[in-house]
Parts: sequence; C-alpha cells; structure tokens
Amino acid sequence: MFYAMEAKKTETVIYLLKQGASLGVNNKGFQSPESLAPVEVARELQARMKEWAEPLKAPSPQPQTGDSKKRKRPDEEQEEEAQEQASAAEGPRALQEWAARPAKLPRNWKTQLAREKLKGKPEVIAESFTHKVTLVTSDALEEVRGLEKTLVADQAGLFKKKLFVRSCRAADFCLALGAYEKDSQFFTEYSYIVANRGKVGSLVLVARDKTTGRVVGFVHADKGEKELLIGHLKVHHEHQGKGVGTLLIRAAEAQALSAGWAFDSVSIRVLYMNSRAQQIFLRMGFDIYDEPAPETTMSMLSMCVKMMRRAQHVPKPPKEKVKIEPYVQTALAPWHYKGLRVRKMIRSCRMVEPPKRDDDSATDPEMPELIPVTPYWLDTPSPEEFVQVQGIDF
Repeated sequence: MFYAMEAKKTETVIYLLKQGASLGVNNKGFQSPESLAPVEVARELQARMKEWAEPLKAPSPQPQTGDSKKRKRPDEEQEEEAQEQASAAEGPRALQEWAARPAKLPRNWKTQLAREKLKGKPEVIAESFTHKVTLVTSDALEEVRGLEKTLVADQAGLFKKKLFVRSCRAADFCLALGAYEKDSQFFTEYSYIVANRGKVGSLVLVARDKTTGRVVGFVHADKGEKELLIGHLKVHHEHQGKGVGTLLIRAAEAQALSAGWAFDSVSIRVLYMNSRAQQIFLRMGFDIYDEPAPETTMSMLSMCVKMMRRAQHVPKPPKEKVKIEPYVQTALAPWHYKGLRVRKMIRSCRMVEPPKRDDDSATDPEMPELIPVTPYWLDTPSPEEFVQVQGIDF
C-alpha cells in the first residue's frame, strides 16, 4: 500500500482497498498511506470513493430456500454480482459495531471472582458527595472494557470528515490509541494489573456512582521516569462535568505514592485535534509541554500534545523577589537635546521688570495726551470734555 501510494498507482491502491487494506495503518515513522498520498491520487480516491470505501449499509443476509435448483431472475443475479464486487473495507460502521459489542469475562474466572468476594469490598481511595474511587476488581472489568471501547469510538469520531476513516480498521485505531482490539487481550493484561494492585508499574482505578454502584469512569496510569503517565482517562457522558475526572487523577496520585512510586509531575498525551479535551485539562491545571513536530507526512492518529502539571505532593517553588530599581534615563534622543537647549536658553535669559504704573492717578504718563482719563470714582464727564482724534469721538 505504501509503495503503490508513493508510486502514484491509483488502480493498485483502489484494488488493495477493496480487498480490505487500511488507509489508517502506521509504519515505524508514524506515517500512514493517506498522509503520503500525492494530491492527484487523493483527488482520484475522493472522486471514486464509492468503489473502495465501506458500504453505507451492511449487506442483508439472504434466506436459504430448500429448492436450490430454482432458476434466479436477472435482477437477483445483478444484486449478487454487486455484492461480490462490494468493497471489503472497514470504516465507521464496522467501528461502531465493534464498540457496541458487549465484552464478557472468560468462563475460567469464576475462581478469581470468588477469591475477591472473600476479601471484601476494596478500599476507597478518594470520594466526593456522589462518587467514590477504588482499585479495579475483576467484576468491574466488563464495564471498564465498555468504557475503553467508547473512548476509542469517540476519538475516531474526531476524524469523521477525513478520507482515511472510510477505510480504517478498528485494530488501527486501537493500535494508535494504545487500546486492545480483542477482548481476550484486554482481560489478560488487566487481570495481571488486578492481581498485582499497582505494584508492577501500572494501576487502574474505577469511579463508581454511590447511588447505583455502577462504574462510570476509569483511569489507567503507568510509572514513568520521575512522572506519572496517564494512559487512559474516560468518564461516562452522563457523569461528565461533575468532577469525576479530577477525582480519578487525584486518586491515581495518592495510590501511586502509597505504592512507592517516585514522581514529581503528572503528564498525559492528548490528540492534536481533540481541542475540547485540551481545554478540560487546562482547567485542571495542566500546561502544554510539547507539541508535535510540523511534519506533513505524519499520521493524524499519531499527532499528540503532551500536557503536564506539578504533582500535588510536590511543594510550590519559592517565588524569586525581584527588586525593581528606579528608572534612570542614560541615553537621550536628539529631540531631547533640542528641548533641553531651549529650556536652558529660557532659564539663562534676563527677565525685564515691567514698568511701574500709578493706577490711582488721574493721568498715566504713558497714555497719549489727547485722550482724557477720568477716574472711575468721579461722575460721568459732560459731552464738552470729549475731543475728536482722527475722526473718532471719545
């Protein structure tokens, strides 16, 4: 598939997709056939999607009749030919069917369930008014498996408008997201975690509703190098927004400390396209620590954002006291020198004292002689006292 895509062999690519090949499989370089597709091949696949993509409706089973020698009508023969030519690709419909398929514990687990019942109820690690968090037990693995399948289906729904989703198997989504496709693999791995109770570098905690006792969320954490790695965190959609996710992470930190794990921070990887989850973890106190490299050939299922925050038992770093010194201007612009020069000239010039005037006298020596001056305290002068100067009556 990778060779045909890079060589621009469109007919070969379509033939492989009809036989069940996947566009979402990743190689060692975290590249997928869809990310390596040239522009002309991608356009051709988009135009001929009905030929290779997963059928929108599942083929209906035909009832078997007793008379096998009965001759078929031409329309029935055409329908059979169309079904034979239909693509074997798996897409969103096959993924939803996989997620809706209930998981059942193996029959040989009855002895282990009986032993856990004799031990009693597990210890409560953290709780709120409506929920409580405990270690996972064998009787809760079926519900945890259902939540994990829902998590994979929800993550796959982020890419519903992408081309590779129309031919991407559930196994490819599980491999990219760190989940198990087969129930037997899941129960084998998680039964080992249940038996060791977080002493092997992995722990699983479940959140239960106090009213119904039903498992409504779980967290899978691993031991890292000086950090606690959150592998999976899922809360049922009916209980989201009630603080169950924060309660699970806090309980995971407490259980990891009691198991003797040494860590200073808590980290989680979120899909680059899952902006809603990124906003939720930002509200929890996480910060974006690392972003994916801007490589155009990298598969979108492998592009993740690493988010981290300080562990609760680690004290806050002391704040450095920064001494703010008063600002001293050491360099001046040319216009500053110009302004200083003007101010200096104004300050250095000699101020001339104004002449003294006798306002109380009847006549002012600086006033013209032809203009009579009448003090304001005297009576209004008579018309004979006015004189004419340059044709103006005063």
